[in-house]
Amino acid sequence: MYLFKKIIIIIALIFFTIGCASQSSINNSNYNRLWGDKYYQETIKGVYIDDDYSRLILLGGKHSYIINSNELMSSYLETKEFIDIRFNLASLVLDENSLLKGKLSLSGMTQVPTHVDSELTSKLERLGIIQYYDHTGLISGVESTGWRLIPRDFYFESELYEVDGELPFKMLDTPLYVKIQSLIPDSTAVKVGKILVTPFSIILDGVVVLFHYIAIIPYAIAIYYNGYSI
Repeated sequence: MYLFKKIIIIIALIFFTIGCASQSSINNSNYNRLWGDKYYQETIKGVYIDDDYSRLILLGGKHSYIINSNELMSSYLETKEFIDIRFNLASLVLDENSLLKGKLSLSGMTQVPTHVDSELTSKLERLGIIQYYDHTGLISGVESTGWRLIPRDFYFESELYEVDGELPFKMLDTPLYVKIQSLIPDSTAVKVGKILVTPFSIILDGVVVLFHYIAIIPYAIAIYYNGYSI
């Protein structure tokens, strides 16, 4: 009888131990699911820059994004009229309020042409947008003399949008694939605004923006630089 009770106690202890281990495993699984970083991939397929360089609109596979320019960024974008500008995106995080935050990197792959007005060149130099490189200067593996765009990062915030209508995006020859970290809980709905395009205007969440078509330098990917032309 004593031996029988002892066996029962041992069996009970075994089941108790297995149960604790199983519960610990379940809790671990929940911890990883709830607190582990969540990422998703976005595909940037096209870019639009408005006529006064005040905003850059990115066309994505899931959503579109509007990056508003400050004065310095607007001046950078304006140089695309005579410089081949490249862009890239990094450190992208979608916060709890459906706001995308990240870094836009701009750099130039061509020199400022000699025909550009010297007054404009001086202005761009004062703003810290271009710099003169002599024959020893190396930019992305290219050795040359002349004025070049200084690479710069711009940090931005953008809401998520869907585009209704035909906006003249310049489509990328090769899509830009980016990874976005999402801080939005699984049970929370993502907030998405609307970009409504009419023949004469762009309406952003009810606000009318005058629309003018602007030519954009064709896209090309430099072999020696991981970026995309604007």
